[in-house]
Amino acid sequence: MSHSHVSERGMPHPKPARFFYGWVIVGLVFLNIACSFGLWFSFSVFFVAILEEFGRGRGVTAGIFAVGTFIFGLTSLLIGRIVDRIGPSRVLALGSLVLALSFVLISQSTRFWQLYLFFGLFTATGSSALGWVPHATILSAWFVKKRGTFLGIAYAGMGIGILTLSPLIQYLISLWGWRMTYLFLAGVIALVLFPLNFFFQIDTPAQKGTYPDNQPPERRAERKPVPAPRQRIHGTPRLQDWTLREALRGRQLWLLFLANIFIPLGVFPVSTHQIAYVVDLGYDKLLAASIFGLLGIWSTIGRILFGIISDRIGRVNAITLSFITSAIGIVLLLLLRDNTQVWLLYIYAFFFGLGFGARGPILSAIAADLFQGSNFAVIFGFISLGWGIGGALGPWFAGFVYDLMGSYTLAFLAAILFLGCSCLCFWLAVPRRARQG
Repeated sequence: MSHSHVSERGMPHPKPARFFYGWVIVGLVFLNIACSFGLWFSFSVFFVAILEEFGRGRGVTAGIFAVGTFIFGLTSLLIGRIVDRIGPSRVLALGSLVLALSFVLISQSTRFWQLYLFFGLFTATGSSALGWVPHATILSAWFVKKRGTFLGIAYAGMGIGILTLSPLIQYLISLWGWRMTYLFLAGVIALVLFPLNFFFQIDTPAQKGTYPDNQPPERRAERKPVPAPRQRIHGTPRLQDWTLREALRGRQLWLLFLANIFIPLGVFPVSTHQIAYVVDLGYDKLLAASIFGLLGIWSTIGRILFGIISDRIGRVNAITLSFITSAIGIVLLLLLRDNTQVWLLYIYAFFFGLGFGARGPILSAIAADLFQGSNFAVIFGFISLGWGIGGALGPWFAGFVYDLMGSYTLAFLAAILFLGCSCLCFWLAVPRRARQG
């Protein structure tokens, strides 16, 4: 006898699936994030090789990553529009092809300005299409309950990518050179990421005949969840979809935008220049790259941990803890004096790694809580534009300070201040009643 669910209008609901395809989505997002962001942040490894070959200043060389990060953020708004129109799965497949093409072009660069063009435009665009906007959109569609937890699990791929790719890339550069390494990575992206996203990504649970969280609407209603913060941003219930124009009229979106400017201003000066910083102190390049990879281990744990914590004690409390751990890590890095303090590097990797990128899943969850709907991708794309602005300024600022003063100290101290500014923006953005878990 059939026991299919029936909606209020008499239409049958699909049954909960025996195997929830949402777990496949989490796995695919995990892999995408590991590859795209692991490769993106591996620029700090390529940074040393590019410095040696072209002999340019650190400020202008870091400018490659700065321009790329700005374009990454700038295209996020466009990516959001496209995601809302054609769905995140198609955007992810196209993004993998663009990223692979960009690496081929970089491997053939003979002029310094070409690195600005190929990395700054093509790598940034491909990485943006494989970035936060499509992934936050697709995960928010598949998971509602414990959204922060599953975003944290999926985004933990970033830490695994850094852990595995940074030392691997450093090894390949020492073996083949940085050009052949880029060419090899292009082949991996085209042969692995593209087919996985093209054939296996599914935009919504409805396309697989199931529900978000694999729970029928009546079962989710029985749990009587606290109304989403987005339903009471202006003190009145919000049941309809947000539009970008409507969201721009409120302060919450602008505060999240500002917070996302300050995050990379506080993180990228350190993450981009950390290898050059410790190499200057006399540490071996492979050891330095390995420490950056170790940072990826703690980053993986941090994303999962802070994602779970955000569902328990509230998004703002969790993100505040992540800022504190990052600040402690930067202070420890500044305490390094010579190449005999390897133990201090490991402690730095622990604290900075726990906070590194932990804001990603929490910010995505906050944005989804506040602005979920059919226009979420473009709204989140606007927030990500802030990340591009801050990310463009952060690496350049640290390089400029070094070229001017011969030291990273002022840049790293400023990074701590920027993290504090971002934290304040989150406290002001999220309604007081929505801060608790």
